[in-house]
Amino acid sequence: MITVIRVLYVEDDLVDVELVKRLLGKEFELAAVASLAAAFESLDSGKFDIVLLDLGLPDSAGLATYQRLQDAGYEYPVVILTGEDNEEIGLQAVASGAEDMLGKSQLNSSAYLTRTLKYALTRWNARNTEALKKPDSWEISHNHSVSLSSSQPATFDSLVLLYDQCLRETCLSGEDALLTSINLKNLLSKLIAYNVTTSDVVEIHTGAVQRVGNNNGEKDMATAERRLLLFTLAHLEK
Repeated sequence: MITVIRVLYVEDDLVDVELVKRLLGKEFELAAVASLAAAFESLDSGKFDIVLLDLGLPDSAGLATYQRLQDAGYEYPVVILTGEDNEEIGLQAVASGAEDMLGKSQLNSSAYLTRTLKYALTRWNARNTEALKKPDSWEISHNHSVSLSSSQPATFDSLVLLYDQCLRETCLSGEDALLTSINLKNLLSKLIAYNVTTSDVVEIHTGAVQRVGNNNGEKDMATAERRLLLFTLAHLEK
């Protein structure tokens, strides 16, 4: 028996809406709205499993679109949809709590879109299930008032170098590197040991990206950057 995943797609471009409808299979039930206000009305019904959110809407634009949805208090996993000109904003939304992001240029593969939505929903469900098991005091890694780069610059620099190595491995080997890399296991252990915040991880990521540049091909490196950041953030939330 197929479990239907109910998706709310917040998008004002009818062409993109029709494209997503064609790409999603029978496992998905898609409802589309064209504004953030309409999204709020739909989410009040509580009949959805996941939100696919375009950041450029008639009544909201940029990172504020996700922040307004987040501030409204709806407890749904959110996948951000971005154009080529605002991928950085999409990463900021992920750092703020969104489950994943997709570039509109990637909406050419049914398998890629469905996998992204399923993985995002699975991560969100697993994290929320785990949160129920943790004591109320579990928040020590998110309460730092001073960034790691300011309080421990030498440690921060060493983590940037290690993240740099992991990023190069991910670019060369793809998702396999996320499962087999000794450097990545070492990095995750160190990040946990230093009780880093999400902001610290994003700052480490940015420092490593600046070191690497695009020597391995802009498209491949951009994909590796996204994969590694999402994997790292998801791991630290466990």
